[in-house]
Amino acid sequence: MNLDSQLVEFVIVVVIIGTIAAIAVPRISRGAGRAGDSALRANLKTLRSVIDVYAAEHSGTLPGADGLTGTFHKQLTENSASDGRTTGPDRPFGPYIRTVPRVGVGPFPDATDIAMVTTTPFQNAVPGASDNGWIYNYQTGELIANTDDLDDSGVGYDTY
Repeated sequence: MNLDSQLVEFVIVVVIIGTIAAIAVPRISRGAGRAGDSALRANLKTLRSVIDVYAAEHSGTLPGADGLTGTFHKQLTENSASDGRTTGPDRPFGPYIRTVPRVGVGPFPDATDIAMVTTTPFQNAVPGASDNGWIYNYQTGELIANTDDLDDSGVGYDTY
């Protein structure tokens, strides 16, 4: 084999590898995006379920009914009494979840904090709450992701 034939073989190998990379990289990116979408849906389902269970065990009172994020977190992650107290004796209910899950998408994917609101429909990206992962209406129990980003299908994460 001479040098010219080796060079041609090398160029062919490089072209094949480049073609495979051009096909594979976008598919991997789409897969990662879909994984984030699925994780958000699962986290929303989990949070909405524990909010419903909490309300069922507390005579219809929602967690965080006082409008305080700290109360919401404590009432879901600690034992509570029928009146929602998380301290003192006789706390037979909960905990409902170990920690509030992270959002996983949008500009603050690791955010777990909650913006407590009373307005519906939600104003997305609550002013002053940019580091909050979730928006929660503590009067109605509605919960959405605090982002106006779109998934790969063009659907807003805040509509999940």
